[in-house]
Amino acid sequence: MASEGGWEFSSAVLLGAIRIGHNSMVQSLIVQLLCPAGYSNIFSSTICATLIIGPGVAFSMFLTRVIGGTEHHALTAKICAFVSIASNVAFTFAIKLSDQEILIASLCVIYGMSTLVLLPLSCEMAAETAYPVGGGTAGGLVCSLGEIIGPIFIY
Repeated sequence: MASEGGWEFSSAVLLGAIRIGHNSMVQSLIVQLLCPAGYSNIFSSTICATLIIGPGVAFSMFLTRVIGGTEHHALTAKICAFVSIASNVAFTFAIKLSDQEILIASLCVIYGMSTLVLLPLSCEMAAETAYPVGGGTAGGLVCSLGEIIGPIFIY
């Protein structure tokens, strides 16, 4: 490994790929999760998907600027993974309640902000972990691995 904490970076990269796959699964199945619970198709598909992607991309750009040039990538990835899992568990319980659009929407924002930030973090850590290999190749491998894991989670 190129860095001294190679195991830490490698585990964070794998964690990022798993979270990318999980995010693909959530985006694919959000309508099937919310509509049977009594939520409208517009809320389930349009609003919730937008609330996951929009704040997630904005927070990802913000956090990338904040931690750029520091040594806090792995720590940030672990914290975001914990928040992502916690919001996902809360989302699972919240969909069983009726008329909780605000709670579901806020959990979608938290989930998106904590999950989508893992994409640039994972790509950057993959580039550091596989130093002689180009950064684009390492990042592409992480994204490809995440997209392979997504259908596995669906089934």
